[in-house]
Amino acid sequence: MVLAAVAVACSSERYFPKPLPPAPYVQNAVGTVIRYQGFTNRVVSNDGWRTRFVDDSGRTVNRIGGFITEDPAHPVSLDTSKLSRLWPLKVGNEVNVPLTASGERWAWHFQVTGEQRIETPAGIYRTFVIEALQERLDSAGGPPVSYAHTLNYSPEAKTVARFQTTIMSGKDNGRSFGADLKSIYHPDDLLVKP
Repeated sequence: MVLAAVAVACSSERYFPKPLPPAPYVQNAVGTVIRYQGFTNRVVSNDGWRTRFVDDSGRTVNRIGGFITEDPAHPVSLDTSKLSRLWPLKVGNEVNVPLTASGERWAWHFQVTGEQRIETPAGIYRTFVIEALQERLDSAGGPPVSYAHTLNYSPEAKTVARFQTTIMSGKDNGRSFGADLKSIYHPDDLLVKP
């Protein structure tokens, strides 16, 4: 009878694992190399909520709070205290982050909608699913611009293990693109031998 109870407990944990613990915001160390299907990012610096990457073509980009992309030549103005409310990630967290980029006002709405186990070329990860809507609020008379993002953040990999972006406006309305994590190299995870 006890053996049967243990078997049921083990089997239910296998199919219904405990929820992921809240994931704190962690910047990847300088030298971290993150390879996705189609491109590679190398971390070159960290400054508060901003992490600077260089891609395969030598283009430099910042990522703010892990999710918002910024051109360093045109810094984004935002209140990082609003973004900080998303972290530590846990299901149910939700935040609106207004920002200004190149004179245009944008709004990001983030919501941690659940957890998902995903299989990528880099391995199998348990992830938080973050749904994000990015909208341009004023377009100087131009058409509205909006994007829907689905981000699978892996606390184990300390990065987004899968992303999918769908254009929600204009001539490219409905077009999607994304990538899975192919590999990740964390210099701080290596064992140092004497």
